[in-house]
Amino acid sequence: MHDWSSEKIVITYTAKDFIEKDFKWLKNMMLIPIKPIFHRKDCRIKVHIFLCVMGLVFYRYLLWKLNKSDELLSDTEVTEKLEKIRIALVKSGDREAKFVFETVDVDQARLFSTLRLGDVLEGANL
Repeated sequence: MHDWSSEKIVITYTAKDFIEKDFKWLKNMMLIPIKPIFHRKDCRIKVHIFLCVMGLVFYRYLLWKLNKSDELLSDTEVTEKLEKIRIALVKSGDREAKFVFETVDVDQARLFSTLRLGDVLEGANL
């Protein structure tokens, strides 16, 4: 019938599940929401696919980084929490503009700290 061991079958099935989840994420939870509308030219289709794959690579990197830090939230919960973090660039009078956060919950603050997202904001040109 086949020459695969039970262990190899389980590993292959698990890998299939991992890939299926990635495709589901690309379809439903894209961090870079670019719709493939009017993509008729090969060049535009390739760019769209590139951006989708880069979004997926970035997403997987974030999850890997959180997994290393023993994050307790699920992949879906992480995405939901990060989506709800709102940041505004505020300037008052003659003062320099600065980033201000809306109220964040404990999980959002932990994710923000673990992923060092503040470093990204510090490097932003105001």
